[in-house]
Amino acid sequence: MNSKTVVLTRSKEGNAELSSRLKGIGLSPVAVDTIAFSPPSDWSRVDAPLRRIGSYDWLLFTSATGVRFFVQRATRLGLRLPWAGKPAIAVVGPKTSSALAAAGLVAKFVPSSYRTSTLADELPSDAGRSVLLLHADIADGSLASRLEERGFTVDAAAIYSTTPPGIRTPPGITDASFIVFASPSAVRGLCAALPREDLRKLRRARALCVGPVTEAAAKEHGFENTLTPSIYTLDAVIEELAKLSGGGG
Repeated sequence: MNSKTVVLTRSKEGNAELSSRLKGIGLSPVAVDTIAFSPPSDWSRVDAPLRRIGSYDWLLFTSATGVRFFVQRATRLGLRLPWAGKPAIAVVGPKTSSALAAAGLVAKFVPSSYRTSTLADELPSDAGRSVLLLHADIADGSLASRLEERGFTVDAAAIYSTTPPGIRTPPGITDASFIVFASPSAVRGLCAALPREDLRKLRRARALCVGPVTEAAAKEHGFENTLTPSIYTLDAVIEELAKLSGGGG
């Protein structure tokens, strides 16, 4: 196994960004594009709530990708960005918050740990209980359900679709010492696409996961040597990779 080789399993854009950062600390990334993002096939379920966005107390995002598709669609609809007044914006973590900032928007609330379950438990109700939740088409509905249990009224709409692109096994992947999983869908996409023997060899690698839900998916799919940093971000994963590989300059 090559102690400097790291398999990346994000989207094409996400892998390109992460590859650049890992090369900067002396690692050798091997990108496997397991996820592709696309607009919904029917915008009507998104456009209707966006046109009355000022009627909501909260606008919730669970990913930077959701922010990107929101900004594109809001601009297409002629909505003012940023806006004054309602809704306040809540996000699941700092990366999503940074995506908002790039569009001139500010997150009013970020939960104490970067999980959708924590966002559901901690979203303040004193600023109002009407919520517009914009999510991926593969979202499991648990965030909306928990908010409704707490007395919020939730309108949820899938603002982007997640699809598995065609995957080819890159050279060197089976010799990797590390693999990065940023979502359960990346785990599923990789395991469904790789040849069985390649997957068997890759399962020997140390799997670094962004959060416990992703780690659970990795274990379910046969990756037993897993690690989740105490802070659920890619920045924390990069720090762990630097320590484990002796990288960092």
